[in-house]
Amino acid sequence: MSRFLPSVTLATIDIGSNAVRMLVGEVSSISGQLVFRKVQLLRLPIRLGEDVFVSKHISLKKTQMLIKAFQTFKHLIDIHEIDHYKAIATSAMRNAENGRTVVANIYNHTGIEVDIISGQEEASVLFDHEQLTSSLQERSEVIYMDVGGGSTELNYIVNGQSVDSKSFPIGTVRMLLDYPLENVWADIKYWCKTKSVNEIIAVGGNINKIHKLNRLSSKEVLPVDLLDRMYTEFSQLSVEQLVLKYKLKRDRADVIVHAQKLYLQVAKWVSAAHFIVPKIGLADATMRKLYNDLYRK
Repeated sequence: MSRFLPSVTLATIDIGSNAVRMLVGEVSSISGQLVFRKVQLLRLPIRLGEDVFVSKHISLKKTQMLIKAFQTFKHLIDIHEIDHYKAIATSAMRNAENGRTVVANIYNHTGIEVDIISGQEEASVLFDHEQLTSSLQERSEVIYMDVGGGSTELNYIVNGQSVDSKSFPIGTVRMLLDYPLENVWADIKYWCKTKSVNEIIAVGGNINKIHKLNRLSSKEVLPVDLLDRMYTEFSQLSVEQLVLKYKLKRDRADVIVHAQKLYLQVAKWVSAAHFIVPKIGLADATMRKLYNDLYRK
């Protein structure tokens, strides 16, 4: 007999280095299996990394943009009659010297609390996602890789267990801003040199878009050589050309080449042949975790 747990409307807010996202969804559980239906996704290209990765400080302009965004989110929470919500902030906010002050300002204007999470916490939320967990358990050795705007998480998984994980301060927005990254590249290469895997499980908005642009089905892997050819083409095009030819949003078009470079370099260093792209994001992984914490104790 199927066991049903409550169907609830939840929301998650993710303050990233490139964009701020709000996801509204209906979540329920049938015999332990989560059923998720997306109601609304709002993505705002505020790009905090432009401030933080240059001056280590979130400007008044960006702070005001964030407050306005959260005022909008508060209205949506009321309109959708959302039962529970969770707001988190990642690399840019945790690297900003005034990050906690900005978070306090958001709360004072909207009543929404924002949790600034570490790189390891960010990785663990995605790592515990049911879809990702099943993929990890099916493979004896694999590297999990999450590329964001401000940081990259790498996790070496053996027989479903994390053996070596690290968060590196490198991401697409840092690369776009010509942030000094020579030492970080060296650290990643050193981390990779003792690993040799055939496949990488890759998550993040850019790899999801890359997978989609290649018209691959949800079960098809992304070969490294296909991504390499794509990178060669994309790196020769301007942002305007990428927007026109591939219908990309501008704030995706100017960072997607940097994401391709990051994924390809790690794949080269660990001798991987392809990427598995489960197409999960921090917002929906956080939503599933929120549901589990509330209803599946």
